[in-house]
Amino acid sequence: MRCTARAGVGRRWCWDRELDMCGTCLYAYNMSKMIQVRDVADDVHGALKARAAREGLSLSDFLKRELKQMVERPTIQEWLERTRQAKPISSPKNAAQIIRELRDER
Repeated sequence: MRCTARAGVGRRWCWDRELDMCGTCLYAYNMSKMIQVRDVADDVHGALKARAAREGLSLSDFLKRELKQMVERPTIQEWLERTRQAKPISSPKNAAQIIRELRDER
């Protein structure tokens, strides 16, 4: 019997008495993931370590925060795709007229 504790399937328990590995599968599934970056230049490592220290963070915590922020922002490619799929906004005035009116209100 296979463990069904895979990503997207959710937490389901299998109760097969002959081979019950679900606990092990769930443990491995819920473990934090590790990323290792090799061959980082000394100046880059030093700059990152200094930035982390200025903010009172360990290098690991600083990089985790930076990676989280990076993932939350769309890439240029993702943003362009969303922009292409967006429906155009119709207005009786063009952009130049709207800007001119806003400037005149000042």
